[in-house]
Amino acid sequence: MSSQDTIRLLVINDDQAEVERLLSMLRNAGKNTRPQHVPSKEGLEKLLTDQAWDLLIGLDGAKTCEVKEAIRSIKKLDKDVPVIIQADVADESERTVALIEGLKAGARDVVVLDDDQHLLLVIDRELQNLAERRERRATDRKFNASERRCQQLLDSSRDAIAYVEDGMFLYLNQSFAELFGYPEPDDVLALPIVDMIAEKDQDTYVQFMKNFKMGDNAGSQELKVKGLKAEGKEFETTLTVSHATYDDEACVQLKVEGVGSAAIIAPATSGTAVAAAPPPAQTAKPSGIDPITGLHDRRHMMEVLAHAVQEAAEKNRYRSLYYISVDRFAQIRSNLGFADTDAMLASLANCLKSSQESGATLAHFTDEEFLLLVPGIDSEQHRQKATELCKKVESHICSAGAKSVQVTVSIGIAPISENATNPDEIIKRAHQAADEARSEGKDGVGNRAKVYVPKIGNAASGDHSTMLEIIRHALTKDAFGILFQPVVSLQGDENEYYEVLINVKDGSGKAVDTSQVFKAVESDKDLAIKLDRWTILKATKMLAQHRVKHPKTHLMLNLASASIQDSTLPQWLGVALKAGNVPASSLVFQISENDATNYLTQAKTFSDAVRAMGAHACIKHFGCSLDPFKALSHLTSVSLIKLDGSFSVDIQKKNEDPKALKTLVAKLTEAGKKSIVPFVENATMMATLWQSGAHYIQGHYIQGPGENMSFQFSEE
Repeated sequence: MSSQDTIRLLVINDDQAEVERLLSMLRNAGKNTRPQHVPSKEGLEKLLTDQAWDLLIGLDGAKTCEVKEAIRSIKKLDKDVPVIIQADVADESERTVALIEGLKAGARDVVVLDDDQHLLLVIDRELQNLAERRERRATDRKFNASERRCQQLLDSSRDAIAYVEDGMFLYLNQSFAELFGYPEPDDVLALPIVDMIAEKDQDTYVQFMKNFKMGDNAGSQELKVKGLKAEGKEFETTLTVSHATYDDEACVQLKVEGVGSAAIIAPATSGTAVAAAPPPAQTAKPSGIDPITGLHDRRHMMEVLAHAVQEAAEKNRYRSLYYISVDRFAQIRSNLGFADTDAMLASLANCLKSSQESGATLAHFTDEEFLLLVPGIDSEQHRQKATELCKKVESHICSAGAKSVQVTVSIGIAPISENATNPDEIIKRAHQAADEARSEGKDGVGNRAKVYVPKIGNAASGDHSTMLEIIRHALTKDAFGILFQPVVSLQGDENEYYEVLINVKDGSGKAVDTSQVFKAVESDKDLAIKLDRWTILKATKMLAQHRVKHPKTHLMLNLASASIQDSTLPQWLGVALKAGNVPASSLVFQISENDATNYLTQAKTFSDAVRAMGAHACIKHFGCSLDPFKALSHLTSVSLIKLDGSFSVDIQKKNEDPKALKTLVAKLTEAGKKSIVPFVENATMMATLWQSGAHYIQGHYIQGPGENMSFQFSEE
């Protein structure tokens, strides 16, 4: 913002004289303001829904509206209004406390009352940051609009275009489907591309693609093969093959020029070329209308949402999106069958349409989900309206062919404010709220509405209090779950390895990201040790039972830095393993490279101790320090090394040269260490690792984490 721009300012302060003094100070500093005093929390929400604001300055402890409550309201309505808290404190210690508490709550800064020079500097900084965020969002909106235009060009292109990865389609357009004799792209998406090549040319295609992907080809190459149409007829075609990225995923583009229905040429008897006759007239479905429900379809709704995002930013016309999801849909479809389920959805659509208010847009989004776009972002008002809609649906009897069925829905609501940049993100938020609404019900029946509210806590500022509370509660109630992910040998090792992962859910029943758990417990050493010991006891108990039938099974257990520094852990392990009748040789303890470097003496003492017991030690996240082998040279008892996942991810997602990974594996082998490569997500990566000399692999391509040790190692 320039110095001449008017600042739209919200002020929270019970003292009218102090408000006037603040505004006078801003005017004297040359800042044009359009201030509004906040009368209450409800008044603040109305002000926020009416227009965009640039700044909120609030006095900590004000009775008209708590500043921390104001921050929560701003977050709930998805508004970007930087908040500066003024604190009336007597000394530096009180100021420090106020600063920490304010930043934890989400304020941009805390300034001592009457410290006008500091306040002016903070205001300048926050307005500059706000201007940069707005500029970035405007750029994001332009980028998303450009992507939509590119997608529309792909969809309507006369060239047959497809994007493939690991032999499967990521995308193909109408022209590509028609080239192979299919009426719709959706009819082809689940087919392997090789099945659409004539049998005698399949080996040629597979070898070409393998060489193309492994090579360093900046340009495109052509491949002549015989294609196979849907009815089994072969035809000659030339594929132009090039590297590409689709939906942020590295892939290969296949293109055949000018073969779409608009470009088909038929020979004329006179020897000249004329356009082929159009196919016989068919009953066309209206553009943008869903054939099952008669509502708008997904594509039309995405266009409407994109326009709504643009209007929210440019004209302050705010809307809210309802994500309406049918409860227990899979069971309903199983009972009714597909045809009667379609009839049920049509009946439900009529019920929803009868409640549609003026200015709203209703669409059938997916099988069991509808989207409703409505004016305004008053969260409480929309929650009430959505709750009434849930009740109306519950009381409606849906006709399903000759049958009748009663259904319920769960509704998630997400606001569309000037912060919005991408329709997909709005849908994701509303979907998340709908899932939370359903989880609050019983047996998969939500029958309620919930407004999306982003998390207030800022992990970057070190505020892990909420996560720590979840962990403590889970430990007290024994509510943690254990997951197992197989680690498979590439060198013929007959032992069976599983990495042990923890599974914890928050208050809404949603699984918490494990990385967040470990980040949080690092700030509480006692809790970290307690969590590690709980995991060891739980996992080894399950291992003892499993080894009765599978005696070659080993578990890999992760340890926090606090446990490595705990000198009593080796002795405790000896007692625990003896009591659980679990041999120490069946366990591998994983230490992060960062912890091994920062606590080298403790890591060496621990790894030597567990090796003496017969167990094994492993360094994970290896290869990210400046000299990873320096610390490793001191850890002579460590036998296994797990590379950092970034090596695999960069090769698979960014087409990075695997040379660095292969070099690291070779050096580890030379040092007498066995290597584990995690995050193996596709077949191409498998081919790379076969050549690298890696000893073990792990990743979702092999198998994701599961509740049981059920992987069939003998089949690999």
